[in-house]
This record gives sequence, C-alpha cells and structure tokens, in this order.
Amino acid sequence: LRAYTGTESEKVIGVSQISNKVAFFINTNTLITIHRPSFNFIENTPNNFKNPDEIVLYLFNELLMTYDQPIQDQADKMDELGQNVFLKGGNNLSVEKLYFEKSKARLTKKILLITQSVFDQLRVDDNLSSTLQDLKDTLLHLIFRAQEVVDDATSLLNSHMTFTAQKSNDVMKLLTVFSAFFLPLTFIVGVYGMNFHNMPELNLKYGYFITLVVMIVIAILIYIWFKRKKIL
Repeated sequence: LRAYTGTESEKVIGVSQISNKVAFFINTNTLITIHRPSFNFIENTPNNFKNPDEIVLYLFNELLMTYDQPIQDQADKMDELGQNVFLKGGNNLSVEKLYFEKSKARLTKKILLITQSVFDQLRVDDNLSSTLQDLKDTLLHLIFRAQEVVDDATSLLNSHMTFTAQKSNDVMKLLTVFSAFFLPLTFIVGVYGMNFHNMPELNLKYGYFITLVVMIVIAILIYIWFKRKKIL
C-alpha cells in the first residue's frame, strides 16, 4: 500500500512524488511493516490489540486518513481557482498550476483505486468484518472526493479555455468594427489622395467640406447598421 506524503509545492507527475510504499507482512501472530520514511501512525500504534487482524485494520484506517486532508486541500484549491475563473475572468490563473493540481488529484485517485483492490482481497475474522466494511466505505468516500476534484479541474480548464477564446473573439470583433468604420473612409482618402490633374472634384470650392460631410454620413450609417444588427 501507499501512504500520502505529498507537499503543497510539488509539481506532481508521478505517484512517488505524493506517496510512499508501506509493505505489510502478516501471519497468525505477527505483523511486520517495511517503509522508507517514518510514519507517526505506525510509530504510535497502540499495543492493546488482541491479534494481528485488529492491528492491520487500525493501520489501514490510519493509512487512509493520510489522504483525507490532502484531498480536502485539493478541493479547497479548486474552489479558489474556480473563483478566479468565474468571478475574476481568469486573468491571474496559472494553467500550469491548474494542470498540476489536476494531476495530483488524478494520481491520488489512482493510488486509492489500487488500495481498493487490496482491500477487496483482505480477509479478517468474522467479528471484524463490520470494521473492514467501514474501511471499504471510507475508501469509497475518498475515491469519490478525489474524482470530484478531477472533474472540477477538468471543468475549470475547459471554462478557462472558453473564456480565453471569448476574449480573443471580443478583440477580433472590436478590430472588425474599427475596420468597418475606417475602410470606406480610407478608400475615399486614397482616391482623392492620388492628385491626378484631371480630377474635377479637387477644384470645387467646397470639395473639402463636402468630402468631410460624406465621410461623416458614411460613418453614421455604418454605426446605425451595427446598432440594428446589435453588434454594438
């Protein structure tokens, strides 16, 4: 089995970054555990158990509890990132951070699923079967919570991508509106900026003012059209 040993700052890409192995060897009267780091729940195990099965169930329960607070921290982090996306538009959201939070939750669930397969093969005395079932229920609850975090992270990633695309569309829309206003005006300026000798309009007394009026009228008509189409 694996006990949770991850830290808040790690960029998690593998199960070894958030957990460490604990090996259990059991016979009729003896229980041996092998593990690299020291675990408080193992070092502080009470000595009032009647048989190895009771000790095993106790240790398995304590091992599962090493995942309880980390999963809650992951859920709280998703809530914080969700507020950033939905209330602040995701302006300060780090996609990399969100990705690694999702990776951490996904790997947590993976470890718990492996643990579940071990629990399904575990056999204890009949008088301890209810305790074992409670452990299985606790494990299922942890798996469900870890899956919720994964789903929330996926939803946030999709929402962030949607908001980013929407912002890009808004920018393109604004540029299109400006182009629609200035394109006909630029065309008029370009025509009369050629300065050919045979351009009668250049000799009109009020040609300049007439051109300005025409350009203003065109701009107003474009504005009205955009308004009717609800583009502005």
